[in-house]
Amino acid sequence: MGRSKFGGRARGLLATTLAIMAAASVSVAAQAQQRTAPRQSGAAGLFRFDIPAQPLPQALNEIGRTTGLAVVFTGKRPFNVTGRPVQGNLTSSQALAALLAGTGITYRFTNPRTVTIDTGEQGGSVRGGSMPAGAIALDTIDVEGAGNPNSTMSLPPAYAGGQVARGGQLGILGNRDMMDTPFNQTSYTRKLIQDQQARSIGDVLNNDPSVAKLYDSSGGFSRDQWFIRGIGSNAASTSFGGLYGIMGTGTSAVAVESLERVEVLKGASALLNGIPPSQGASLGTVNLVPKRAGDEPLIAFTPEYAMNSQLGGHLDAAQRFGDNKEFGIRFNGVYRNGDTPINHQWRETRLTTLGIDYRGENFRLSADVGYHYQHVTGLRTSLSVADNIPVPRPPDSRINWSQPWEFSKIETKYAATRAEWDITENLTAYAAVGRSVAGERAAWNSMSIQDAAGTLSNPYGPYAFTYYMQSSAAETGLRGRVETGPVTHALALAAGWGTQEVGSEYRYSSTLPDSNLYNPVFLPQPDFGVFASPAEAPRASRNENLGFALADTISTLDERVQLMLGIRHQKVKQQSFLSNTLYNADALSPAAALIFKPLENVSLYVNYMEALQAGQIAPSNALNAGEIFAPFKTKQQEVGAKIDFGRIAATLAAFTTAQPTYARDPNTFMFGETGKVRYQGIEVAAFGEATESLRFISGFTFLDTMLVETPDGTNVGKWLPGLPRYRATLSLDWDTPIKDLAVGASGQWQSFTYRDAPNTQRVDSWYRIDLNARYTIRQPGWKPIIVRASIRNVLDRNYWATSNTWYMNLSEPRTFLLSTTFQF
Repeated sequence: MGRSKFGGRARGLLATTLAIMAAASVSVAAQAQQRTAPRQSGAAGLFRFDIPAQPLPQALNEIGRTTGLAVVFTGKRPFNVTGRPVQGNLTSSQALAALLAGTGITYRFTNPRTVTIDTGEQGGSVRGGSMPAGAIALDTIDVEGAGNPNSTMSLPPAYAGGQVARGGQLGILGNRDMMDTPFNQTSYTRKLIQDQQARSIGDVLNNDPSVAKLYDSSGGFSRDQWFIRGIGSNAASTSFGGLYGIMGTGTSAVAVESLERVEVLKGASALLNGIPPSQGASLGTVNLVPKRAGDEPLIAFTPEYAMNSQLGGHLDAAQRFGDNKEFGIRFNGVYRNGDTPINHQWRETRLTTLGIDYRGENFRLSADVGYHYQHVTGLRTSLSVADNIPVPRPPDSRINWSQPWEFSKIETKYAATRAEWDITENLTAYAAVGRSVAGERAAWNSMSIQDAAGTLSNPYGPYAFTYYMQSSAAETGLRGRVETGPVTHALALAAGWGTQEVGSEYRYSSTLPDSNLYNPVFLPQPDFGVFASPAEAPRASRNENLGFALADTISTLDERVQLMLGIRHQKVKQQSFLSNTLYNADALSPAAALIFKPLENVSLYVNYMEALQAGQIAPSNALNAGEIFAPFKTKQQEVGAKIDFGRIAATLAAFTTAQPTYARDPNTFMFGETGKVRYQGIEVAAFGEATESLRFISGFTFLDTMLVETPDGTNVGKWLPGLPRYRATLSLDWDTPIKDLAVGASGQWQSFTYRDAPNTQRVDSWYRIDLNARYTIRQPGWKPIIVRASIRNVLDRNYWATSNTWYMNLSEPRTFLLSTTFQF
């Protein structure tokens, strides 16, 4: 009965959502197209212009309104430059060339609907100043990366506003524009990262309503871990340039200063990316894109300050060499340390990365090496709550209930390289390989809240541990395009391999006296004995994955109809050294997706994806420690719609899936399968430029996670602990009337959650507002100096930011950040 009811509800949700999206999308897009229909003359492709001489941003805005083009700036808008008059019946390229003639400013079409305006010399652009005044240029379309659509080593352009990209990398399918992507993906750009002064991946993901936190380093912990569509993920299951397990240990808060983009793909992705060697997420992945050297030399130094006494700096340097600037090198270095706003807490961060790339006519190569170090003392660890008591009110967010000697010290080294070779114009071979070695040493005293008065106790006593993780990954494949009459095939063939070995050693001490959540008691550090280095810790487990995939995207009717079919054969090998057991399994994971574009700016899609996930391994604190459970499949159905209005884009998606759950029984201490959870939800998002001076990112997610099976029927129909049913985000960035001053605000809200499976312990809803501002100082003969200031949690609200059956984490205190970027 439970399954039948669930299946009927899921099918009803998907069918209803698809029907509503199809009708609404066509209606809204048609109305928008009627309102903004380009004023064309009788000649095909010509538009009538009557634009007087005026500042370039306003004139370009007129061209955008007339032609329907989206106009994107790569740098500061040239308000002090006046464009030439544009009059008569012209194509869009002729109008742009006439407007920019003699200004020295360039333009290029990054796709047929988007033109990018560059304020400096750029290869491949049409230069307005290269023509005599009044001359008319012939049509020129230079689509970025169009030389070979099979390449993934050039980035999709940014969307209007510059905070989100038009597309991202989809594993074996390569780079795809958002309108040609049958999935829900958001790619956050470096502009967003810098303007919000994000310091970790978790800070960037605060902008995404489909991502909820389990751990949050900004709240005083040492790591970031999150849920995408309700299922957990972490740095170990995050890919770096498409390779899993290369960046981070799965526990650290990965710094973002060396990243160009953070790409969030929501939904099952086994066909696209394979599966991570760790027990990773199957309903979402995060891909980190490293920085590359641009055409112009760069030396930028950014000294930083953060409350209470966090001082440091970031050096970013880049240069290209060669007659055609084919060789590039980019260095990023970060160092900061000092006290945080949380009581008796000190944090140190070190980051050093080097990215090298070569871009030839038919061959491209990149290599990245990096070192990341994080040391936190006075680590504010997560709390649990005893059963059958109300969740106590949160304390002041500056309070630190942890002992001053609790700490975490994490060190990660990684290297990765990728190559592409254009065998023919329509066939590209690629290969990539990477490896990381990470280690952690820590001492914790994980406490549990025992009553409403905030009594804290740890019946098991504090413990210290050393931990290491060694990860390797490789992939190779072919991407090609074949035309057979009116049908185009985009073919992909790939093989991927990954392995991850984990070792750990734990030492426990005698139980410490009770403390209190609101008035902590501090005690001397116990003696944990002598530990081996992380690299010498006893081996605990080893996972290895090997997969082969084949996909074909069939397009027709000028790509208005696209059908993607694919299958991946995945082998999973797991070995536990704790229980001396070995598990081998393999499975086929099919996938299918359909895109239909009723209008040029409307894309409707539906997909069916299967994901094979590595089986759980019983943790060391369970009686059956080391026992390996069988891999399991997750089957997902999703429907969605995307509308591109040129300067504003909107997306809508609905999904449903189910997955088994695992946990340690609190009475028997045996770890095992505890039931099945249904995940389904609806996601709505919009982003772009509301006006010429106002940029925004917004979103809302409804998530329905429910226990549909348990061994004895207990708690069936209850919400899954720790996951909010509703979550909303909004980010605004505004160029004020004061020249060179921009201000921004970001907000998050999520509904209440339950901490326990019976849904008796309720954790209140919360919201948070962050503010930021930046001012650009311009002096003749100097490059611009950018001053940025941010206030996080500006209202200084105290709330339980994350919670589930085992963990609760407090909100980040109000924190002030200040930085100044000097360019040389």
